[in-house]
Formats: sequence, structure tokens, C-alpha cells
Amino acid sequence: MNYAGPLAAAQFRMGAALRFNVRSAWDNAAIGLRMCWPWLVVLTGLDLLARLPAGYPLSLLLLPARGVDPVLAGLVLAVKLIAVSSLAVSWSRFLLLGEIATGWDRMRVDRPVWRFACNVLLIWFACSGIILLGGLVTFIAIPVAASFAGYALPDVPHALPQTSGWLQNPWMLVVAASLLIGILGGLPVVHRLSIKLTAIAMGREEYGLGDAWRDSGGQPLRLVAFSFAVVLLVAATWAAAFLVSWQFGDATAASLVGSAAAAVATGLTVILATASIAVLFGIFVEGREV
Repeated sequence: MNYAGPLAAAQFRMGAALRFNVRSAWDNAAIGLRMCWPWLVVLTGLDLLARLPAGYPLSLLLLPARGVDPVLAGLVLAVKLIAVSSLAVSWSRFLLLGEIATGWDRMRVDRPVWRFACNVLLIWFACSGIILLGGLVTFIAIPVAASFAGYALPDVPHALPQTSGWLQNPWMLVVAASLLIGILGGLPVVHRLSIKLTAIAMGREEYGLGDAWRDSGGQPLRLVAFSFAVVLLVAATWAAAFLVSWQFGDATAASLVGSAAAAVATGLTVILATASIAVLFGIFVEGREV
């Protein structure tokens, strides 16, 4: 991104921002690997530690496998959050300042990293309520709208139907639509507030959540589309990692490869998510153009 002076919110272009998001990861893959590999090794070890006996599917980002001791699970979760925050701070500074972390700086755990991690939790806890509220309102509104349209839904099932029958059960479609609308409503809020995370990485301690919300206003539909596109990129990354982990029939090999794939997917997720927030920070806060 090149600095272009103050830039109005109306000049946010989703296509250009998304291209920057993808190209920043593709064009700088070698630099990203050099900056990220120490944490990727740690994440691979943590993923192996957080698994049940070999043969279980790829674990999700920041989610220890089931059956792990709660204390161990909490420790693994905390270390993963610090690792992700450290990677995000370093990648933000590379994208906006051209600063390449080397040596022990690649595993920085300083004040910006701690503040980054705490604000990640704060933003997600705050926005989870919005996502749940949007989903709940939709869950109530769809049956009401259906009744007004003359379509009566069957009684709510008392147990979760078999997977094969989900598409035939209208209540499962209602649940899916509610979750989708709740997420679509919450993701742009997460994205807008997360501009503060980039400010933390840049050392701007005076920049708050209110500033992030105010600076990024005026583009709700474009931000919804941009946020959803970034989520699709992240989902595709994890789908590829999942497919790689399932190519190995041997349980031990599958566990090792799956853990490595999960670590790489985590790193790519951090790079894509960080770039998507950095581009918003550059446009709305620093007046850059993509």
C-alpha cells in the first residue's frame, strides 16, 4: 500500500482490498515462512499435545481436542493465543512498516503482544453476543414469517436428527440460516473493532475501540462482503489442511501430518486475517490507498 493522504471512507474498494489480502500472503510467502517458522514448530507440538490418541481428525484453530485435562487444555489454549498474537503483531509491522522480524524477535512476547491477545479476547467476547442475538432474532423471525406466508413448520424435534436427514428437516435449515445471519451480522463488527489490534501492533496505545468503530463507519455492505470473503479464504485454507491430514492411512503419520497441517493453516489464517485488518487500518486510519 502506498500512502496517499487522508482518504474518505467512501473510497474503500472491496476488490482492491481483497487482492491486497491475497497478494500480501502469496508474494511474501518466503518472508512469512522465515518469520513464522519458530511459532509453527511450537504450534505443531501443541497440536500433538492437545490430541487424543492418534487417528482423530484435524483439530480446529485454538480448540484443544476433546478428552484433554482441563488444566492442560487451558494452558495449550493460552500459549496458542500468545503465539497467534505474536505472529499477528510481527506481520502487521511487516505489512505497514516493512519491518522483518529476525532472530528471537520472531517469537516476541512483549507488551504489544500481551495487549493484542487481551484485546482479541475482549473483541470476541463482545461480538459473540451480537452473533448470538442476531441468530436468536432470526430463529424467531423465520417461523413467524413462514406462518404469515401460510407455511406451517412441523413441531420442533426433541433430538438432533441424523446427518442424512438434515436437508429434509426444515428446522435444521432454520438453524443454519440463523447461524449464517448471526455470523454475517457479527463479522463486520469484529472486523471494524479489530482495527484497534493493528494500532496496538503499530504502537499506537491511544487508539481505542471507539476510534476504530468511528473511523471505519459508512460502508456496512462492503465490509460485510469483505469480511465474508476473508472467512471463505480462511475456510478454504483449513479445508486444504483437513484434506492433507486425511490422505494418510497410518494413524501415527496422520496425526503428525495433521498437526503440521494445522500449524501451517493457523499461520496462514493469521497472515490472511492480519492483512485484512491491516488494509482497513491503512485505508481508514492512515489514509493509504491500495
